[in-house]
Amino acid sequence: MDRGFKPARIVALFLVEFDMSQGYKIVWEKSKDINLNGLDYKCLPSGIHNYDSTNIVLSHFDKQLYYGLARFRQFNTNHEGEMDRSKIKMYSLGILTNPLNDEKINQFSNFGWEYIDLLDELLIQYNETGNETVFEEFFNSNHQFNQVNLINHPLTKLPKFFLIFGPLIFPIIKKCLIGQNGLIFDNINHDHDSVDFFDNNCFNYLISLLSLIPKDVNLKMAPNPNTSTRPIYQVGLPDDAFLRNEQGFIGSTNDDMMKTIKQIYDYQIQIEPNYQDNEKYERVTLTNENNPIKSTKKEYLYFKIIYKELYKFESYDDDSSINTFNSKFKLNEQEPSWWLNQATNPISWSEYIWSAFSWFASAGNIEPCLNHPEDESNDLLKESITQLIRIVGYFHKLTKKWFQIIDEIIEDQLLELYPNLDSSNNIWEKINDKILVDLTYQDIIDLELDPYSAQDLDFITNFVLKYWNHVVDDVNIGIGIHGFCC
Repeated sequence: MDRGFKPARIVALFLVEFDMSQGYKIVWEKSKDINLNGLDYKCLPSGIHNYDSTNIVLSHFDKQLYYGLARFRQFNTNHEGEMDRSKIKMYSLGILTNPLNDEKINQFSNFGWEYIDLLDELLIQYNETGNETVFEEFFNSNHQFNQVNLINHPLTKLPKFFLIFGPLIFPIIKKCLIGQNGLIFDNINHDHDSVDFFDNNCFNYLISLLSLIPKDVNLKMAPNPNTSTRPIYQVGLPDDAFLRNEQGFIGSTNDDMMKTIKQIYDYQIQIEPNYQDNEKYERVTLTNENNPIKSTKKEYLYFKIIYKELYKFESYDDDSSINTFNSKFKLNEQEPSWWLNQATNPISWSEYIWSAFSWFASAGNIEPCLNHPEDESNDLLKESITQLIRIVGYFHKLTKKWFQIIDEIIEDQLLELYPNLDSSNNIWEKINDKILVDLTYQDIIDLELDPYSAQDLDFITNFVLKYWNHVVDDVNIGIGIHGFCC
């Protein structure tokens, strides 16, 4: 393993058991002054009995927010032909960790994925011996890894995430960037679906990752943004009070009762069966107060390009390929029909007219560029990880582009109003009156947004008002050439 790798530091270890007569309970625990109340129900969520083993990513609040992970296993001691539920033992062995540093993305990913195999070994050992000292020894040890199983990293769920979320990834990321709260619901029958608890939690992580504001975003017209969408894993009704005080989070849950607490979230993502394509892989719907939210046609076309790029690197034959990330999962060369039919808004009449008039005047929009790496070797798993990171980088570049273009537009308009203004630094501190920012049709095109989509225009308006509210009072998006825009 790379010498620079440092495992997450474990601050709590606990064993949760499901008892047929008493329900679930924590039967062993050790922590560094952390109250573990409430983790029992998170480690054994409803529907987990349909799995022989799985992983659950955890969020737990006690004076601060901790991330962690639980490894679940059930052991059937019935003899062949017996169906005695009392002879089935169900355990979850969980950890809480401290983040390595103050970087947002490290806080999100350091939930202990590197410990999955070790926790599994401990559970098996405990089931065989009943000796709890193995937990004590594990908690007190200084964990060093010569090699880490990268297949357990949440980033490896990106191919499945893309297939199941489709082009709806784009409107979800935009909602994250304007600070809205969202919940991912996955309450379908877990005895046959392809999305398990770990997948759902990793989707949560990936949304936070893709919507992350790059560190190298430097603004002249506003303070540099320091907020990110925070993932909250395995939320339930007991988290109500905590979530009411949170702003800008994406949560995952399999508790349908959370839908009734509409004060804590702005939009919901529902994972559901995909019957239309006769697929075993699920799809998602995106809604806001029961109103469906879809991607724009431009987002759909961008997504197809990214998906095809990912597909090229998925069909490897060796054991180190992306294909081995999920043994039951494989990308489809033919896209699911719901991406276009159910997840994408149809082209607007105004766009249709404008396209007809501008056919001879333009060569069309520039599609996003995803350059091929010089080395397409598939000898190591790291090659696949590198490809996934590169695709994540496309989303970060798009976010950075939005910040840069808007910042430049505001600077130009401020200097036009105040020609003697020194724009070298902290210009927002020198403005007494906020301005109305004008965005043109071409500005929207330059931002790689759809000027015919009310959804995109609402997004960029809220985006400007969120990050440049020190100098901007409102946003005006002008009518395009010949009056056909918007």
